[in-house]
Amino acid sequence: MDEISGSINEAVLESVQRSFTKRLPGLSNLPYTKRLEFHGIDSLEIRRLRYDLFFFVYKMLFGFVDLKFNDYLTLRAGIAQPVAMITNCS
Repeated sequence: MDEISGSINEAVLESVQRSFTKRLPGLSNLPYTKRLEFHGIDSLEIRRLRYDLFFFVYKMLFGFVDLKFNDYLTLRAGIAQPVAMITNCS
């Protein structure tokens, strides 16, 4: 899929979510961002970016990309769930 058709598809999907949330009882007069906030959900764009980041870090961690995980992130031990900390932003 090329970048133009991808962005068109994303815009169409986002418009469907806008339309759906506007039809929910009592929310038609609120702006889109407030409707999302009311239901505790993110826009499709934010969710897509979050999952893209997650899968890229996964690929780095397991060697599916030609970047070393430890050059950019560090796993902290001693907590219930490992947390990746950014170590180099430049």
